[in-house]
Amino acid sequence: ILHGVSEGLLAIDVENRVELVNEAAKTLLGLRGVGLEGRKLVESVRIPALIELAELGRDTRRTAEFAVDDPPRYLLATTTPLRATGGTVIVLHDMTSLRNLESMRRDLVANVSHELRTPVSIIRANAETLLDGALDEPEQARNFSQAILRHSERLSNLLSDLLDLAKIEGGAYPLCLEDVSLRTAVQRAVDTLSRAAKAKRVLVQVELPGELYARADAQALDQVLVNLLDNAIKYSFEGGVIDVTAVPLDAQVRIVVSD
Repeated sequence: ILHGVSEGLLAIDVENRVELVNEAAKTLLGLRGVGLEGRKLVESVRIPALIELAELGRDTRRTAEFAVDDPPRYLLATTTPLRATGGTVIVLHDMTSLRNLESMRRDLVANVSHELRTPVSIIRANAETLLDGALDEPEQARNFSQAILRHSERLSNLLSDLLDLAKIEGGAYPLCLEDVSLRTAVQRAVDTLSRAAKAKRVLVQVELPGELYARADAQALDQVLVNLLDNAIKYSFEGGVIDVTAVPLDAQVRIVVSD
């Protein structure tokens, strides 16, 4: 049973010699194929945090989390003292996926906060300008109102992306696969961002050989292409050129957006 569980298990005696170690523990510690039984823990494991935890865990239950370089992962270790023998049992849990997810969430919150700040600021500034007197000048009022509309649509798209992300994480994002014309999909993305490209004097060149089709979710593909093109336009130099190409690759098609 001990050798079959997914958690790493180490049993060490009162002299810190390894009495039992399962394969999961060896894998988590990067020590597969190494004979640990009968040897002192410090002779085989080069992780100071684990060695210290084993020393402190002789008398009371303790928990510590630490990083392992090879293979790179985060481990949570819990010690339980064995009163009868003076030894200790150490249980190892792999926390890598959870820590990576937490990091992704932090990055997401930071990115979304950054992306939301710009349209909200622009909408507020344009609304204040309208209230300060621009409403009485039809041409200016129209321009400011259009800016408010554009950036409110941007906010709506950001919120839609967040909802889609929640669905993807919950495994509830439905993919509707169909034969999609890549030329049509790329052109839709180019047309959607034509105003932004024109404002920055960026030329978008589309080079697709013949009629390429892919089995894909048309709406998801549109979203990916628009995101890539939007970033390319946003971060290109004024007067730059963006190329959109697509080439068959075995049973797939590779689409490239480059500046």
